[in-house]
Amino acid sequence: PAGAKLVVGASGGCDSTVLLHLLHELGHPLVVAHVNHSARGAQSDADERFVCEWAQQHNAAFECLTLEAEVLSSGKQGFQGEARKQRLQWMTSLCEVHQAHAVALGHHADDQAETWFLHALRSADPWSIMGMATQDGRVLRPMLHLSRSDIRALAETNGWHWREDASNASSKYLRNRIRHELLPLLEDIKPGSVAHIQRLGGRARDLHDLITPILDE
Repeated sequence: PAGAKLVVGASGGCDSTVLLHLLHELGHPLVVAHVNHSARGAQSDADERFVCEWAQQHNAAFECLTLEAEVLSSGKQGFQGEARKQRLQWMTSLCEVHQAHAVALGHHADDQAETWFLHALRSADPWSIMGMATQDGRVLRPMLHLSRSDIRALAETNGWHWREDASNASSKYLRNRIRHELLPLLEDIKPGSVAHIQRLGGRARDLHDLITPILDE
């Protein structure tokens, strides 16, 4: 609803920073939620300061959760999986603390294509091969229809500054290899492939949400 308070996951990167600016300009009171994964030393601390300063400049509440990279890496789901799980649990709990309407995340259409491939590579269950939902309980993804290039262009046009995370370029993580190797290759083989996968991920999610209650019954 217009004017509803929102918890916003903010890493300091381009996507979440653009989301902060857009929601602020739309008049939503914000709780800026940042997670310091302690994975990049001084750079991680600099990300935290950047997000904290944004919150102060825009009169928004600021919350920070510090995690230990070594502990996350030793978990069953690995560093990225464990970090994602703990981030979401913490941000959802902030809704209760601050009486916020929902958690808003900066996922976009390129993330949707990557997510579909991740599920396809990890599972043979056709109902689990899907993209993310625009709304999943108290979690909102308002920019899921926008491409990464659109979001970056918007930031550059408005002079909105952000921080680059060097780990996003690392081939250590499967999602990064899909982003930097697989999707560009598909686009080279057949232009428009990535947009097709984005739509497929969204439609597969819609089908999953429609069929699951019937199967459960």
